[in-house]
Amino acid sequence: MQQLTFLGKNSVAWQEVREPVLQSEQEAIVRPFAAARCDGDSFFLFHDYRKVMPLGVNLNYLDPKVLDVFGNPPLQPPFGVGHEAIGEVTEIGSAVKNVRRGDVVVVPWAISCGHCNPCRRQLPANCSRTDKKTLVSAYGFGAGMGDFGGMVSDKIRVPFADAMLVKIPEGVNPIHCASLSDNISDAYRSVGPQLDKFPEAPVLVFGGNAKSIGLYAAALAVAKGSTQVDYVDDNLERLTIAARVGANPIELRKKQKVSTLSGVLIKEGYPIVVDASGSVTKLAFGIQNLAPGGTATGVAFYVKKRNSLPLWEMYLRSATLHVGISHSRRDIPDVFPLIKSGKFKPEKITTMLADWSDAPEAYLELSTKLIIHRQPLNNSN
Repeated sequence: MQQLTFLGKNSVAWQEVREPVLQSEQEAIVRPFAAARCDGDSFFLFHDYRKVMPLGVNLNYLDPKVLDVFGNPPLQPPFGVGHEAIGEVTEIGSAVKNVRRGDVVVVPWAISCGHCNPCRRQLPANCSRTDKKTLVSAYGFGAGMGDFGGMVSDKIRVPFADAMLVKIPEGVNPIHCASLSDNISDAYRSVGPQLDKFPEAPVLVFGGNAKSIGLYAAALAVAKGSTQVDYVDDNLERLTIAARVGANPIELRKKQKVSTLSGVLIKEGYPIVVDASGSVTKLAFGIQNLAPGGTATGVAFYVKKRNSLPLWEMYLRSATLHVGISHSRRDIPDVFPLIKSGKFKPEKITTMLADWSDAPEAYLELSTKLIIHRQPLNNSN
């Protein structure tokens, strides 16, 4: 079968690989027909970290755990690309109960069993039963996260079908929500539960490295009823999208200090702050602009070994800081009602829609949110 394969910086191609087969009665085979490029894919698609990352660790600049996650050498090609996809179930093991052949499903980015202690504690991306000696087991990141291949493939194997797969409800367009596997659900966890706790609360979002996650967070906050969503970025395309989804765009030019925003932000502070910029400076500034009892969530990669955060300010504000990986299997079901109601339209974030066969070229386009698609086997899907 064919799989989109990462070959090195700015290089991907279709390659023939062995077709996956069921390895236990709990598994399923899924044929993806809509896939999205995750913000994290830019981490290796457009940069070569194979020498730089180990050097950064040796110089005590980067946290050595980055090599435990991405491998040593890190992100070593070739490996299958993609960890955001929706597809059709084509084969199931005899013990699978929750899905049938032909079901259209979201495949979460991380492997999870549903039964171990982390899974029971609603932390499925930290599953301890993936039979891999990795901190995180997932699709699309190479050997460092296990040998599961990429989702831009003719077929993928899902090790724990009942625990992982989420059926797409009627009335939800699969192509529009291909990013539910990771980026959309990652954005939801940064604003959804918080707005349930503080209805209508204003939200501050810093956009940046996690390009689409920040925009999804802004759109979801609007959909959940926030009375004011301030979106800060230096990218004009993303600022335009933020306005399109109902947020208030605030431009912060590339060399402009984040502290200069103090005059345009809510003086009383924000109960909810989201950092998708990947900048610890912006995350710290966001914490300083929390309302008492507020929550700041970091959704980007923070790989430096030493980071300075305003802990005393957090103490005085009774603040909560949440930094962690996306537990998409937990959060996907909560997004569906917002999509079905029309309050959240993920297609407004999509900046490029391409044919599946054009994936090698499309994946290297500098576009905020790419989705590729092909015809499903069942034309009614």
